[in-house]
Amino acid sequence: MTTRCCGNFVLLQQALLAPYLSGQIGIYKCPADRLDSANGMRLRSVSMNGQMGALGQTLTNGPGKNNAPGALYAKMTDLNCPAPSLAIVFVDESMATLQDGYLQVDTHGNKGFLPDIPANYHGGGCCIGFADGHSEIHRWLTSSMLSVPYNQNVGYPNYTISGINNNNVDWQWWIQRIDCDQN
Repeated sequence: MTTRCCGNFVLLQQALLAPYLSGQIGIYKCPADRLDSANGMRLRSVSMNGQMGALGQTLTNGPGKNNAPGALYAKMTDLNCPAPSLAIVFVDESMATLQDGYLQVDTHGNKGFLPDIPANYHGGGCCIGFADGHSEIHRWLTSSMLSVPYNQNVGYPNYTISGINNNNVDWQWWIQRIDCDQN
């Protein structure tokens, strides 16, 4: 089984959250995501905001290399901006970019604004889990977010989203919940 796109059951059972899940891995997959990946049943469709926990980034090398100079949230006390009730931790990721469980963000537009794309298969939206423990389904408003395809023929790293910029209303909503350093 491949580990490229969430197809490795063992990796999910050994993940950092595994001791708290009693062997249940269904939490990693949105029930609305019913399309298999090219290599069979997808085990995961949920990713973690790359700014949370400094995953894939290092605290010793300064703010996130993937979103420099963006803030990194390594512990709850780091969440003073945005507040925990606004801070996105988990998000359904579009299969157009789904690969590693890490939702790379770009709050400065250096890598195309959305190097990894939130899903849109909940009636044009996606489920989002916040740092205070609540979740919600956020519905996208712009064609940029609504037109991301949901099929097996799209996939990382060949898909990029267009039409996202600082004036896009979906981007404005997103950036207020991803990272406080928006300069």
